Amino acid sequence: MNDRYASRYEQRLELYKMFNNMGLKHGVEVGVQYGLNAVDIFDSMPRLEWLDLVDPWYEEGSMEKASENLSPYTGWSMYQKTSEEFASLIAYDKYDFAYIDGDHSYDAVMLDIILWHRRVRSGGIISGHDYIKTNKHGVKRAVDDYTKYHNIGVKVLGVNWYWEVK
Repeated sequence: MNDRYASRYEQRLELYKMFNNMGLKHGVEVGVQYGLNAVDIFDSMPRLEWLDLVDPWYEEGSMEKASENLSPYTGWSMYQKTSEEFASLIAYDKYDFAYIDGDHSYDAVMLDIILWHRRVRSGGIISGHDYIKTNKHGVKRAVDDYTKYHNIGVKVLGVNWYWEVK
């Protein structure tokens, strides 16, 4: 693992340890791929009771790999749906936190923020990954636009972003 990746990895673990210290127990991860980040969430949050994992899993075999990686853990469900499809089934204020790392296009990130912000309870955390400025990703621009429009102070931990839902 190169130093740059190791630092980003440690920052993500630090975020999850903060979630654990806040007593967050019910979460959703949007964009799961092979489930490696979900494993880190479980390892960093021993008080976590439930994690919903949402991904369309277009890549053949990736859902099975995620299930295999998560098999040692309890308290999770996988949903092979788009973020929008799954969010439409979920009540507002259901989760303590949402971690968004799905489609990185501007429109998709903005939609994910809108959908999942409504489904995280007051005092919970909306968060995500890849808060970097590149032509390839729309994450930073979408997060900045949403938080500016709603007068929310976004916090940044390396390439991770988060704020408390009011």
